[in-house]
Amino acid sequence: MLKPFYEVCGDLNLVALLHLSWLVVVNGGLSNRAANVMAGSKLIMAYMGQYAHRMSHTAEAKRPLWVRGAQSAGLLVDPIVHKEHHTTYTDAFPILSGVSTQLIATLLKAVPNRHVWLVAFAVLSFTDVWILEKMLTRAFNAVSAM
Repeated sequence: MLKPFYEVCGDLNLVALLHLSWLVVVNGGLSNRAANVMAGSKLIMAYMGQYAHRMSHTAEAKRPLWVRGAQSAGLLVDPIVHKEHHTTYTDAFPILSGVSTQLIATLLKAVPNRHVWLVAFAVLSFTDVWILEKMLTRAFNAVSAM
């Protein structure tokens, strides 16, 4: 039996709260608008990923029409694509849309060590907004100085 969506979101709430707290600390509080927009976007994508994953496990007749359309268009992960992951558990990791499936498969073949990917995931999870904010701020400052 599938959990209701609110329970699926509940599984993410503590991690999201801790992560957002971390981002506030590293980005100098709530006054950094660029970092706040990126963190908010990341949060929305996390919950959307939970929803897409939940819908990939939901029977077709119970999925809303817009979800079936989004799955057909490749905007949300297709249940057939996602099911591949549950047959081997070693590939086909799409959660949101499946667009990255081939890229991830290629990278996993190039670097098969799971520990490398775990470290990369952890580092990127905690530094992505901070790095992007620094890069974008520098780029916008350079452009505005012209």
